[in-house]
Amino acid sequence: MEEQQKRQRIKDMIRQYEYEKFDADLRLGVQSAMGRTQDTEYLQKQSDEAKKALAYLAKEFAKYPEPAPEVAPEPLA
Repeated sequence: MEEQQKRQRIKDMIRQYEYEKFDADLRLGVQSAMGRTQDTEYLQKQSDEAKKALAYLAKEFAKYPEPAPEVAPEPLA
Protein backbone atom coordinates (compact mmCIF):
# COMPACT_ATOMS: atom_id res chain seq x y z
CA MET A 1 0.00 0.00 0.00
CA GLU A 2 2.86 2.36 0.79
CA GLU A 3 4.27 1.86 -2.71
CA GLN A 4 0.91 2.88 -4.19
CA GLN A 5 0.94 6.04 -2.10
CA LYS A 6 4.47 6.90 -3.25
CA ARG A 7 3.46 6.17 -6.82
CA GLN A 8 0.42 8.44 -6.52
CA ARG A 9 2.50 11.23 -4.93
CA ILE A 10 5.00 11.02 -7.76
CA LYS A 11 2.18 11.10 -10.34
CA ASP A 12 0.81 14.23 -8.68
CA MET A 13 4.23 15.88 -8.72
CA ILE A 14 4.70 14.96 -12.38
CA ARG A 15 1.35 16.55 -13.19
CA GLN A 16 2.39 19.73 -11.33
CA TYR A 17 5.75 20.00 -13.12
CA GLU A 18 4.14 19.30 -16.50
CA TYR A 19 1.82 22.23 -15.86
CA GLU A 20 4.70 24.48 -14.78
CA LYS A 21 6.70 23.57 -17.88
CA PHE A 22 3.71 24.10 -20.15
CA ASP A 23 2.98 27.46 -18.52
CA ALA A 24 6.59 28.65 -18.86
CA ASP A 25 6.82 27.48 -22.48
CA LEU A 26 3.51 29.11 -23.35
CA ARG A 27 4.47 32.41 -21.72
CA LEU A 28 7.87 32.25 -23.42
CA GLY A 29 6.19 31.75 -26.80
CA VAL A 30 3.83 34.66 -26.22
CA GLN A 31 6.72 36.89 -25.15
CA SER A 32 8.66 35.92 -28.27
CA ALA A 33 5.68 36.50 -30.55
CA MET A 34 5.16 39.94 -29.09
CA GLY A 35 8.84 40.78 -29.44
CA ARG A 36 9.38 41.19 -25.72
CA THR A 37 12.56 39.91 -24.15
CA GLN A 38 12.25 41.11 -20.56
CA ASP A 39 11.23 37.77 -18.98
CA THR A 40 12.61 35.29 -21.50
CA GLU A 41 15.67 34.33 -19.46
CA TYR A 42 13.57 33.69 -16.34
CA LEU A 43 10.94 31.72 -18.26
CA GLN A 44 13.58 29.62 -20.03
CA LYS A 45 15.21 28.84 -16.69
CA GLN A 46 11.83 27.89 -15.21
CA SER A 47 11.11 25.61 -18.18
CA ASP A 48 14.54 23.95 -17.94
CA GLU A 49 14.16 23.33 -14.20
CA ALA A 50 10.74 21.75 -14.73
CA LYS A 51 12.20 19.55 -17.48
CA LYS A 52 14.97 18.35 -15.14
CA ALA A 53 12.45 17.66 -12.38
CA LEU A 54 10.28 15.67 -14.80
CA ALA A 55 13.26 13.55 -15.86
CA TYR A 56 14.08 12.80 -12.22
CA LEU A 57 10.46 12.01 -11.36
CA ALA A 58 10.17 9.68 -14.34
CA LYS A 59 13.11 7.67 -12.97
CA GLU A 60 11.53 7.60 -9.51
CA PHE A 61 8.16 6.61 -10.97
CA ALA A 62 9.77 3.64 -12.74
CA LYS A 63 10.94 2.31 -9.37
CA TYR A 64 7.33 1.68 -8.35
CA PRO A 65 5.70 -0.45 -11.03
CA GLU A 66 1.95 -0.63 -11.12
CA PRO A 67 0.75 -3.72 -9.30
CA ALA A 68 -0.70 -6.40 -11.49
CA PRO A 69 -4.47 -6.57 -11.23
CA GLU A 70 -5.72 -9.48 -9.24
CA VAL A 71 -7.83 -11.44 -11.68
CA ALA A 72 -9.24 -14.82 -10.89
CA PRO A 73 -8.48 -17.37 -13.58
CA GLU A 74 -11.44 -18.28 -15.73
CA PRO A 75 -12.67 -21.82 -15.29
CA LEU A 76 -11.91 -24.14 -18.17
CA ALA A 77 -15.01 -25.16 -20.05
